Amino acid sequence: MMRLPTLRKSRDRPSHCLECGYSLRGNISDRCSECGTPIESDRAVHLPLENAPRKIIFAFAVRMTAVTFLLAVAVPIAMAQVGRFTDGSASFPVVMGGPLIISSWLITPSWREATAISNGFGVHDTVRRATRWGSLIWIPLAGGSILIYSGLMTGAIITAVLGFFWGVICLACLLHVFLMFVCLERLGHWMRDEFACSMIRFIHLSLIVIAFGVLVGIIGPILFPISPGLFPVYSVIVFVVMMLMTVVLLITMSKTAWFSLLHNAENRASDRRLRERFDQERNAGDDADIRL
Repeated sequence: MMRLPTLRKSRDRPSHCLECGYSLRGNISDRCSECGTPIESDRAVHLPLENAPRKIIFAFAVRMTAVTFLLAVAVPIAMAQVGRFTDGSASFPVVMGGPLIISSWLITPSWREATAISNGFGVHDTVRRATRWGSLIWIPLAGGSILIYSGLMTGAIITAVLGFFWGVICLACLLHVFLMFVCLERLGHWMRDEFACSMIRFIHLSLIVIAFGVLVGIIGPILFPISPGLFPVYSVIVFVVMMLMTVVLLITMSKTAWFSLLHNAENRASDRRLRERFDQERNAGDDADIRL
């Protein structure tokens, strides 16, 4: 596993208040404008995840393992069992909606510790909250899929209007998935995992290509009386490749989280042994001074 270098100095002005998590962008004073707490610039808050409190590392390890199980195991099984409704329409939004909503809430915990706030997992972080609450956009997408299957959406006008809004909601869902990977990229930087961050950058590019294909699928039939071409086909191919990379990414990040927990325990044990050795040497020196 390749390690990322620390992107910022370990001790500098934090981007969020270490007490309430409020953003300090544009704040030129030495106090938080929200809670009035003095801004500390001498605390080490940009350390690797393995140096974070044990409860945070353990929580991320468990959460990433659960997300890996949901997206790498449960979703493929569900797609194999319920890939399409009985009328042939795709049940992809219904199958993916639940796991993605749960995964979004799992990977966006809120912490009040300084290290978590500094790495984008504070209570008031905008991207974290947008990812968490934006996951609910999958509910109308799944609901629309069920309405199409039920046969309630019939008629040429209703079908055209539904098709347009369906594409807009799909773009919103892609934006939510993009934000999910932004949160995963933050965690990857926190872990100092260069391999995971490289894969996430490729996945971001894949999402942009898929969004372009969806956009062409929406605008093409409106502007031209012909098929939008091969862009949607390319989008499907890119999506399959992206899903395979996502599985590898989640397995890698879960492994890194558990190894970070192991390294944290080793560091604690090493520090404890050093303290015990220092205490023994100090006690031996005190005994020697007493004898003298």
